[in-house]
Amino acid sequence: MDGVICPQKIVLRENRFCVIRLLEFLKIQGKTFFGKNVFICNTHNMKIHLLILLLLFFTNELSAKKTHLTTPNLLYLEAGGAGGYWSLNFEKIVFQKKRFSLSPRVGISSYRFFDYSQKINPDFLIPFGVQSHFGKKNHKISFGLGITYANIVRANRFTFKTDRKSSFSTNLSVGYRYFPVAKKGLYLGIHYSPILEFNKYYRNWYALSFGYAFANSKIS
Repeated sequence: MDGVICPQKIVLRENRFCVIRLLEFLKIQGKTFFGKNVFICNTHNMKIHLLILLLLFFTNELSAKKTHLTTPNLLYLEAGGAGGYWSLNFEKIVFQKKRFSLSPRVGISSYRFFDYSQKINPDFLIPFGVQSHFGKKNHKISFGLGITYANIVRANRFTFKTDRKSSFSTNLSVGYRYFPVAKKGLYLGIHYSPILEFNKYYRNWYALSFGYAFANSKIS
């Protein structure tokens, strides 16, 4: 955390200082009390002492590294919401401080997989945006803002052939979310999720989502 000195770092800093001081002490004592020739003869002992100290130092370095779990990833299925009737979504929490966090979101959905001629020609809806979360531990109040890109298959009124039309709609959301903060587990969400269709028409809409929150292992 910012502004907080990790106890492991203090220990490592003290170890480095002790190694330097011990080497200086051995060098001074060898020259002052035993003479130059004796100091050279005892160089082998110094190497042994130094090797032991270095082994202790690196052992402490490794033990100071601990594995922490964060929860930056959400994978969930949403009924209703920004994807229309349903959508499969992925979120990654990219910012977290105390009770507040932010997560970009992207999803995919479809209305139909076959066009009017019964050929595989699916509609595509891609909701994307940003979700914000407020709360402590596993329970969060969530606010979201995003855009839904839609690419829908239609019949051309002049040629009567299949044609596609693209559009954008603004999506909003406010509601409740449950997901574990520092471990893997179940994700649940319920939101009021209105859509500004074609950025012109306000549509009341709702969302119910469930999925999986999974943590990345992080060595620090």
